[in-house]
Amino acid sequence: MPYKYKKITVYHFGEKGSGFTNFEEEILEYEKIRAKCLLTEKLFEDPNFDLSFNSLCLDEKVKDEIHLLKWLRPTEIPEIHPQFIADGVSRFDVEQGAIGNCWLLASLGCITTHPHLMKLIVPNDQSFNHKYTGAFHFRFWQYGRWVDIVIDDRLPVFKGKLLYLKSQNVNEFWGALLEKAYAKLLGSYKCLEGGNPSTAMKDFSGGVLESFILPPVKESESLPEVLYKAYERSSIMCALIEASDSAALNTTTEQGLVRGHVYSITMIYVVEYEDEDELLLRLRNPWGKVEWNGNWCDKSLTWNKISISTKTKMGFYLKEDGEFWISYVDLVKYFSKIYVCHLDITLEKGEKQWMVSVFEDRWVRGVSAGGKYGGASFCSNPQFVLALTKPDEEADVCSLIVGLTQKRPRGLKKLLYITCQIFKIPDLNKCTRPLNQDFFSKNECVDVVSDLKYTNERDVTVRYSLPKGLYCIIPSTWEPDTEGSFLLRVISERNSHMRTYENYIAVEPQNNKPPVTNLAYVKSVFSQYCGADNLIDWTELQTILNVLKKQELVGGASFTDNISRSLLAMADDERSGKLDLKEFINLWSELDHWTAVFKQFLKRKLQVEDFCEALKLSGFCLNNRILNLLVLRYAGRDGLVSFEDFVTCAIKLKDMIDYYKRRDIKKQ
Repeated sequence: MPYKYKKITVYHFGEKGSGFTNFEEEILEYEKIRAKCLLTEKLFEDPNFDLSFNSLCLDEKVKDEIHLLKWLRPTEIPEIHPQFIADGVSRFDVEQGAIGNCWLLASLGCITTHPHLMKLIVPNDQSFNHKYTGAFHFRFWQYGRWVDIVIDDRLPVFKGKLLYLKSQNVNEFWGALLEKAYAKLLGSYKCLEGGNPSTAMKDFSGGVLESFILPPVKESESLPEVLYKAYERSSIMCALIEASDSAALNTTTEQGLVRGHVYSITMIYVVEYEDEDELLLRLRNPWGKVEWNGNWCDKSLTWNKISISTKTKMGFYLKEDGEFWISYVDLVKYFSKIYVCHLDITLEKGEKQWMVSVFEDRWVRGVSAGGKYGGASFCSNPQFVLALTKPDEEADVCSLIVGLTQKRPRGLKKLLYITCQIFKIPDLNKCTRPLNQDFFSKNECVDVVSDLKYTNERDVTVRYSLPKGLYCIIPSTWEPDTEGSFLLRVISERNSHMRTYENYIAVEPQNNKPPVTNLAYVKSVFSQYCGADNLIDWTELQTILNVLKKQELVGGASFTDNISRSLLAMADDERSGKLDLKEFINLWSELDHWTAVFKQFLKRKLQVEDFCEALKLSGFCLNNRILNLLVLRYAGRDGLVSFEDFVTCAIKLKDMIDYYKRRDIKKQ
């Protein structure tokens, strides 16, 4: 079962709802494992982590001396007195080992400066002393869910030292164990070689990520403001220097910067230098060495003009530890890209926060998978209305970051081509609910170049600067009828109001419903099968319906026990378990109408599109979320809906909506 960490729901890896298939014999739950190990006095061994050397990323040096490579617990490493966390967590606890995962460690270095995130990712209920069992656990964000990963503490050790991530304090192991847990999440240590910092930043924070190419193509004067506002609101940031080719990877420039390398950005500070404000950024090399040697480096004479109190606030000191300060101007000149991940979880009081709206939804074939902008069915995509009521501080526009994340498709399916569009709504009172195709043919989307670009990435993020007003956000796939789940998040500097924009749910009166045909014959059949009390139970109802509908039933269908019970429950106004003639006639009229609707499509089974249309013709006004669920519930593997399932669905809908109406005292 999932558990709560503060207000956040956390799933165990592999359990239902976690987004991962359960390939383990049992779900690994840390508390249960620890209790069992303490009882049996045996250390935990993870049965699902590959301890063969094939799962490791090894360089030639290690391969030549493979006999010196071992899997050891920290308690088994010579001259080590292991501690999970020693003297608190800091960015200096993270130093890269013999694997190309600077993308991971730079992201982790940023997280260490955010205590609230560290407590979420690295639970403090574990140690090498109190109740030590060899089991440890960590939490990572995956496609809208926080997932708990349990591992044992056997780590790859070469010549008595950790092969991969290590801390400056050789006795500290939280970082090395977290690296192993993340390797398990992705598949193995090999999967950590050469990744993208955007992946780790999202997995460690659950945030919305945007990236900026350097130097900026446009609006270069606003990027410093964007970065500073992001830093004020505890966003995490990394900077990348691209390598021109594989030969240039990990080579050092004249300025002391490493090509093909990712650096943590751990602080942004504005200093007064020569009567002007200078924006400085503090970066850290995950190697724990090799630093920038240009202006504002540790030994730069520019620091002589900065007061001791300011340098103290900035945490400036002379030490070869991989950390250095650099000006924004030089950062733009020498680096290739900046990644900024905006957090969408509640921060500690007193901190500036982003305003966040979060929605989960699906694209379902025939219902809400309308396809690309400009297509004939685009309007059937999920719609979200956003009200921007206050501009940013000292501005006349509203800054907006829209993040669309598609969830992991099951099996070996590839990621979909997705994007988001935003449309200005001039007057909502003059629009249909939801917005129809006519609206989109007459109104163009907000003019952003990336707005129209579909990509098969896990995430799409677009930044907007929009005037106050009402807008509609449409997440869409390139191909229509392409199914998938997504997470939509909108981040703004000021309060914004966002909601789904869908049909109201109701049963509309069918004024054009034809009168009951052959009423006299229907009454005679009822009289033939009813009891002495002139009432019928569900078995008698089943017999009557199969007699009356024998010639009309579609594709040899019949009224099953389940359908007959459901029909009786729907029509039983007195809740007596039986129907009188009046209740039966009302039921017959409804059923006659549903049968006639189904037969209009001249098919034994309905396509999803026909199923939705048949529900509409039957008088049900439903929104896409409800239709999505109904398709998932009633459509078969072939994507078709039988007559029996159509009737069952109609029964359930009418029963639930009628029940709600009876309870709706305020007539809402």
